Amino acid sequence: MIAVWATGNVQGAWDVGLRPPADGLPAALAGAGALYIAGADPVGDDPALAETVRAAAALVVQELFLTDTARLADVVLPAQSFVEREGSFTTGERRVQRFYPALPPRGEARPDWRISADLGRQLGIELASRATSLVFAALASETPDYRGLEYSGLARVESQWPLIGGPDLYYGGTAYTNSQGLGVKLPSAAEHGKTEDIQVEPAGQRPLPDGLVLVPVTRLFDRGITVSQSELLESRLAPRQVILHPQDAGDLGLLELAEVELAWDGRSERIAVRLHPAVPRGSALLPRSLGLPLSSPTPVRIRKAEGTR
Repeated sequence: MIAVWATGNVQGAWDVGLRPPADGLPAALAGAGALYIAGADPVGDDPALAETVRAAAALVVQELFLTDTARLADVVLPAQSFVEREGSFTTGERRVQRFYPALPPRGEARPDWRISADLGRQLGIELASRATSLVFAALASETPDYRGLEYSGLARVESQWPLIGGPDLYYGGTAYTNSQGLGVKLPSAAEHGKTEDIQVEPAGQRPLPDGLVLVPVTRLFDRGITVSQSELLESRLAPRQVILHPQDAGDLGLLELAEVELAWDGRSERIAVRLHPAVPRGSALLPRSLGLPLSSPTPVRIRKAEGTR
């Protein structure tokens, strides 16, 4: 089975033991005396979390940009983007691959691993801090699935068929030649001869709410802080729209691009409507990172916004 993760390198984070909180993010943040948030913008993703984040006695944010969460921080630690540093990531098929810097770092930004090592030193914890290869060696020695991997081994290449990027364009196409490494695919449990006994509980029949269900969905080019900085990608970013099946829209008397009012959990937002026949009936799809407080499916009331035709 291959997990389809919503963002890059989630598989790598999962492999080293990072897990989402069982009770959800709001419960995990509530009552925290101090928060250290790296590479995430919970306030920007869900403005309803702003008061919870403000309630922490100390807030440290490690980020590329001055996000909504970083604006509330007591200390902001500038991190380098992936194009300014080298390292590795793990794909959804669990292939560990290297990446290389494409641009020089800006300002006083540092790679995340060096920030962690510097903070660890202040706390009396020694972490690899001299080179990315040493960080990877420590990772491989402490992570069961990565044992035996070598950083240099991720850069090995070999002949592939078809000859991608080769001189024979009929068979190879016009893609570039991979000269930076194929990486190493981690074996699955089945390849180790292991079996897993997975117990699946029947979902049962859950009563559907009257009306529509507002469902947050992930878009490749969302309006998160990372890609929204690009003028080149502006035309490809997820528009601020809720997406309905044409028949649901017709039942509500709504037309394409009409402005509507969404009401859920005591909140109300005005937004445009887009129609698409692939949307399941009874669902209203809302792209994430639009600055609307929605983290899970919830019943919603949709009506034509006042003052619109």
